[in-house]
Amino acid sequence: MNKQKISKIIAKKTSLYLKISMSLFVLSLVLLTTAVIFVQQQYMQLRKDFVDNSNTHIISVSRVQGDKPNITYPLSFEDKENINGIIENYNGTSVFSEYVIPFGISDTNDKTYFIEAVDNRFLEHSGIKKINDNEAIVSNELNEKKVTLKIPHINVEDGGFTSDYRTDFDLSFIPTSTIQSPFDEFDIKPDTIIVNTKTFEKIIETMYQVSWEEFQKNSIAENPYGIEVFDEINVYVADLKNIKKVADQLRNQYEINYVLGAFEDLQSSLNRSYTIYALLLIFILIVTGINTIISFRGYLYSMQKDMGIFRHYGYSCSQVYNIYKSLIITPYVKIVGIVAIYSFVISLILLKQDFIKSFVLAFVLIVFFVGIILISLLRILKKLSKKEIIILLKQSKEVE
Repeated sequence: MNKQKISKIIAKKTSLYLKISMSLFVLSLVLLTTAVIFVQQQYMQLRKDFVDNSNTHIISVSRVQGDKPNITYPLSFEDKENINGIIENYNGTSVFSEYVIPFGISDTNDKTYFIEAVDNRFLEHSGIKKINDNEAIVSNELNEKKVTLKIPHINVEDGGFTSDYRTDFDLSFIPTSTIQSPFDEFDIKPDTIIVNTKTFEKIIETMYQVSWEEFQKNSIAENPYGIEVFDEINVYVADLKNIKKVADQLRNQYEINYVLGAFEDLQSSLNRSYTIYALLLIFILIVTGINTIISFRGYLYSMQKDMGIFRHYGYSCSQVYNIYKSLIITPYVKIVGIVAIYSFVISLILLKQDFIKSFVLAFVLIVFFVGIILISLLRILKKLSKKEIIILLKQSKEVE
């Protein structure tokens, strides 16, 4: 008789207990692959929200702490140098300034604007389109495409400002809706315009009739200009592992704010939870796998009489082994196929275009666990098929 037909006939004798054990094993595999894909989705979301999100890498320094509680002072060029010294030992850490002119400047139509400035390198870290010289990002509420500011030439007298001359300064406006990423770092009001640092330097040079280098130098020495131009100093930390260390050092001297301040232990807590979850599922899978092996082993031992009869009628050890081998391999190949299809669908639903890596990982786990069981069962079968005929028949009666 054909080997495959014999295998099909023998397969009909499969016990209900064995079928239940295999069903539980399938369920365990489904749970494991679901957990793997779910954890991968959470990990990818975590990377997107924290690791790959430029905002989580930024520490904003806003004020200098005073000697007494609740006393703070505006930032200065000296503070920028000090912060550069604090971060110099951390690779990939940079300092970027946000400037502001603390009073409004009118245009040729007597409309007043408040000017802020940011470094283009900071924008690049945030994934935002850079601002060209003589351009300004403005609120979508502004209809103007260009404006000509009347920059006053300022004289500081007795703590006050006077100006008897103004210079026209042309700017092109870029609505926030046209830039590459949401401009969340700034609160852009209808009367606020944001320029790059080069344009800001030109405006300051026009206002005080000095070079930017001289303006910085004099501001550190005695600040004869009557204004502080720093709004914030942003520290960009490339490696998130360093962000708490940098923040702690800055906090000793400055008022700071950073996104991960409220989530410092979030990643480690999630990693612990995912590890426990994964270990628990693997433990369940191992227990179910062992139970399946024991059940299939009992099934094979109950088939010793049939093996002995095949051997008695002239079947060789290898022929008996091949007959029963298909009984073991066929159901587990089906299990791999069913769970692989399930994993593919779930990966596609949860991860969409990023599903390949998670599906491959889940598939490897499926093949790994099923492979271990198959190797174990085939070794048991090989050992049984090589027994003497009289021993097979004798032991089958003992099993009965």
